[in-house]
Amino acid sequence: MDDIKYEFVSGNDLFDVCTYNNNVDIRFYQICQFKNQNNMYAIRSYLFEGKNGQSCVFQFEIKEKIDYELSEKDLKKFIKVIKNTQNTNKLKIKYIIYPYVSFTTIPPPSGNELSIACSDLLK
Repeated sequence: MDDIKYEFVSGNDLFDVCTYNNNVDIRFYQICQFKNQNNMYAIRSYLFEGKNGQSCVFQFEIKEKIDYELSEKDLKKFIKVIKNTQNTNKLKIKYIIYPYVSFTTIPPPSGNELSIACSDLLK
């Protein structure tokens, strides 16, 4: 218990701790869990470009949105490749599987999902 240290900071110091480098891109995949009427799995790919500047909030712009479909065999290969791809300081890769057959009711990734994608701790 003696090795615990507390540090009290002022509001300005807290802002310095909360400063981020937003110059990171995110490739975000939304994957439907169930096959559609074509017996394929729907996939939506977003490329978010991080904006330069410093802020406590990540700022991203959608640069690309692509919808496509994969067979079950190809989907398994695709997810394996994504899982084995290393994130870098410039590009983060994230996917979420949704319990749907299509993207008609699925919105784009939220700010929280993008923040989690940027986190090295919350993978």
